[in-house]
Amino acid sequence: NIFRQRRRSLLTGLSMTGGYILFVFSYSLLEGSYSGIIDIFTLDNTGHIQIHKDDYLDRPKIYKSIQASTELENYLSNHDEVLSFTPRVFSPALAYAGDKTVPSRVIGVDPTLEPKVTRLEEKVSDGKYFDTSPNADGYFQSMIGKGVAISLDLEIGDEIILISQGADGSIANDIFSVSAVIGNRTSFDRMAVYLPLSAAQEFLSLGNDLHEYAILVHDDKNNEKIARVLQEQLPNLTVSPWQIVEATFYRTMQSDKQGNYFGMALVVFIVFIGVLNTVLMSVLERTREFGVLRSIGCRPGELVKM
Repeated sequence: NIFRQRRRSLLTGLSMTGGYILFVFSYSLLEGSYSGIIDIFTLDNTGHIQIHKDDYLDRPKIYKSIQASTELENYLSNHDEVLSFTPRVFSPALAYAGDKTVPSRVIGVDPTLEPKVTRLEEKVSDGKYFDTSPNADGYFQSMIGKGVAISLDLEIGDEIILISQGADGSIANDIFSVSAVIGNRTSFDRMAVYLPLSAAQEFLSLGNDLHEYAILVHDDKNNEKIARVLQEQLPNLTVSPWQIVEATFYRTMQSDKQGNYFGMALVVFIVFIGVLNTVLMSVLERTREFGVLRSIGCRPGELVKM
């Protein structure tokens, strides 16, 4: 008879309902927040899987490149789990305009393939997305981060000079036309200079070499398993899921998750103690009735079942 003590039963029911709602809300908010953060990492930059030379992730160097392979690209294009992929090259550089200089990072991307993996084209805040054709002065187009644009006082149509080191040990320097500004002051690529892949390869004396293939898969929850399958097929390269590429962030996220799970477990424990207290009180209130039942021959096992 749960209504023998209506107030107590009502409070217990409310605590169970409130605990359940709080648990579901907290869990949904936690998973939704992390899913959004993961999307920012993967769809803005890393992709779900990356392919590099063996130790490139540990110590990135311009000469640690892989040769662009039609066979590899055909394999990725025909793989059932792969949605899209894009090749990239990277290098630190000194950006120069007028009498100002600023350190930057050159990122060479395929203008056609990159938007199929990341949201680079959507991040254009000023100007227009670039292509592989040079302008009227013969300069290749570039897209610069907001930080570079502010530091060098650059506007659309201005020229930017990049100085870096070529893969062959030579000094790389060239002039590029600014076609767009990317992101905002807080974007991770605010100090980046994006170049068309062919222009970046020529600028860095890489020939046909690349530093990375970024891959987008159909099932992002299954990317680690897909990476292992790809690794078996590509033993001479290193195939890494984003959890390894962004290992520091992933470890931090997992630690934060465990802390939040502990908080939710504490809520469940408090509700459990409340329910247990109600059950014990209900049992103790019926000590007299249990005694009467025992006196007329009721077995202990039957009382427990009751």
